[in-house]
Amino acid sequence: MTYGNYATETLSLVIIGVLLFASVFESPRRTRKDRWFICMLCMCGLGMLSDLGTWFFGSHGFSPLVVTVVTVPSMLATLAGLGAFYFYVRGHLREKGVEQLRSWVPLVAYCAVSCLWTAGASLMGSMFTVVDGYFYDGPCYSTYVVLNAIMIVAIAISILRNARALGLHDTLVGLLYLAIPLVSAVINVFVPWFCFAYESSVISTLIIFVMLQTEHAKHLSTERDLIECKAKADELTGLLNRAAYADKLASIDPARPLGVVFCDLNGLKFTNDNQGHAAGDQLLQDFAGVLQEAFRRDEIFRISGDEFLVVASGISQAALDERVAALHRSMERFPFPPAAVGSAMGTGAQAGELVRQAEERMYQDKARFYEAHPELAR
Repeated sequence: MTYGNYATETLSLVIIGVLLFASVFESPRRTRKDRWFICMLCMCGLGMLSDLGTWFFGSHGFSPLVVTVVTVPSMLATLAGLGAFYFYVRGHLREKGVEQLRSWVPLVAYCAVSCLWTAGASLMGSMFTVVDGYFYDGPCYSTYVVLNAIMIVAIAISILRNARALGLHDTLVGLLYLAIPLVSAVINVFVPWFCFAYESSVISTLIIFVMLQTEHAKHLSTERDLIECKAKADELTGLLNRAAYADKLASIDPARPLGVVFCDLNGLKFTNDNQGHAAGDQLLQDFAGVLQEAFRRDEIFRISGDEFLVVASGISQAALDERVAALHRSMERFPFPPAAVGSAMGTGAQAGELVRQAEERMYQDKARFYEAHPELAR
């Protein structure tokens, strides 16, 4: 290893350390897949640390046995890192809802046997020899390379078999993670001075890290959207709530036409007292359904217990009248009109006044209802 290689590998080790710190302490969530990625980082870092130790001890005249003991973790980390990546892929498939058979058992057994064989061959001097600080491949080194290649091919086949579930993007990322170190190793066979194995692993790991962070960002964005949706939705009826109504008022174009419809349920207290609150809840839900037959869902707000408000921007007077008439026709299928209704028409600049007018007309309608149905008066 030259001083340039030494500096590059040291920098790569620092990068792995930063990624490990970010994955352990800064990650917003921790899934099974994330834990296996941390294992991949640990194996990559262990391999580079061992490789640096090999260079240091080998170039400073330490005995071949010491150099061998320091080198073995580097070789084992490569095999273990591939095993961790296989379980990373399985974790990814699990998140996609793909049922996984116990196909990991043969691979784990293969990885364990390969590690034991690698350690034994190394300690017996059959993997490599060290002479005057220089490394020479032993008779078993080519077998070690083949063992790694078999694992890479097995994982690549697993990725390709599940390509549909993973999607094109994730499939290409997984294959790229395997391909970059593999290409580096092939080049090294033909160009011995080209030593870029662990640096290429860092590039591959960075790709996975970026993909994970992108997934975390999408997950957090989705969670925020869900939280915002729940915060602005009425739990009982599924309609927008008062908080959403406040946002709607703030976003109204003052120059555009605006139609407002104010509704207040009739006989809700009577229903709750005589039939129970479950019946009252059902009445609220039924009326919410009726409202959605006449108006768009994003125009309807439940602003209090028995009050609903429709805010229709850009609507004409004729269209508003037609929708209010459709609402009254829908309410005819109830034993009695389930709500008093009042409407007003103007522009966005008059929003507050339109709500007041619609509410006033709604109370006039409610008064007429209780004159006709005094037995339902609260």
